[in-house]
Amino acid sequence: MKRLLLTLSVFAIGYLTVPAAHAQNITGTWKMSSAVLEESNGKKSDTHQDQLKNMPCASTITYTFKPDGTLVTNAPDCKNLKAIIESQNGKTTWKQNGNKVTITTTDTRFPAQVYSVSVTGNTMTWYFGYADNPKTANPTKAKSLVTVYKKI
Repeated sequence: MKRLLLTLSVFAIGYLTVPAAHAQNITGTWKMSSAVLEESNGKKSDTHQDQLKNMPCASTITYTFKPDGTLVTNAPDCKNLKAIIESQNGKTTWKQNGNKVTITTTDTRFPAQVYSVSVTGNTMTWYFGYADNPKTANPTKAKSLVTVYKKI
């Protein structure tokens, strides 16, 4: 459950680093396909698959990175959690500088988070290093989170 909450918090404000020679814009609508959490002991687990077992509606959640720098999360099939998941809409922004993307929210419980991002075709990979983001809650003492999205 802690991993599920950790994963949701990272994505609510809405990844192995693959350096981008030429950073590609992340604008568009994306769906998560995996989220591999690496713990400090090297153990890896796909928290997205765990999330799908506990919350099957997560397979329909989309993340839209709008050209104006806002991030909109749409959770059409998550009846009971829809309001919670979508509550950050209008509060969450993104800014890209090369292959780094910073996610910020007006919700002070979530500090700004910096990701390394690469885009290849219709696949976007985000690397989140907890050591690089020391203000982010890390109850499991994880090392990193690599999240893969598919463009829709």
